[in-house]
Amino acid sequence: MKKIKLSILYMTMILSIGALTACGTPEKKEAKVNDGMKKGTWVVYEVQAGTNPKDLEDTRAILEKRAKSLYTPDAKAYLQEDDKIKVNIPEKYDIEEQLDELAKPGKLFFTIKAKDGYEPTKEELESESYIKLNETYYKVWLTGNDVEKADAATQIDDEGITENVINVSFNSEGADKFSEMTSSNVGVQNFIILDEQEVVSPMIAEAITCGACVISGCDSIGHASVIAAQINSGCLKAEVKKVDCGTKK
Repeated sequence: MKKIKLSILYMTMILSIGALTACGTPEKKEAKVNDGMKKGTWVVYEVQAGTNPKDLEDTRAILEKRAKSLYTPDAKAYLQEDDKIKVNIPEKYDIEEQLDELAKPGKLFFTIKAKDGYEPTKEELESESYIKLNETYYKVWLTGNDVEKADAATQIDDEGITENVINVSFNSEGADKFSEMTSSNVGVQNFIILDEQEVVSPMIAEAITCGACVISGCDSIGHASVIAAQINSGCLKAEVKKVDCGTKK
């Protein structure tokens, strides 16, 4: 197994890639919006009950932004009755297996494990300055809001092997936080958590002040693109669940 190291040049992250869920055959529901799409893939998501109108619209906009980034600039998302959102992806087929990934929360944290014996207050947990995962508390240094941009790409590693990566650059505030985190925690593990899953825990070898890092270890450029789209669009404002999908040819 490769030794994971956090250095000033790059940060290697080994992502745990779960199996994609197939579209299945849910009960078909008639679209309530005359969206005009003639050919392509469409999907309907049900939004968490009780979501307020602003969060509902923000969730629609985020899903549309992700679909535009992943598939085509012509993708559109529409609000429907009963707190549902329909996403149209014109001229794209055979992508049903990726539609669950499209609707993942996209909640990203860069953390350090809390000091032994420290139990965060209720306020610290509610504000997410600390989070809890698998009975362990973590101090949050950065979130997805501190990321300026994420791009999927390929690169050659130290052994000459081509790997799929995500290039992450932080905004000015995020760069300062990342520099502070690495400067004050040399020799300590940094835990990166995405959607309540610890994806990597590299050791901080030295301060990183360049304001960027590289996530490597994705098993396909397609999945790297999904993760990058989730990071770029931000965290969904409400939980969504796929209830219907199909294609028009």
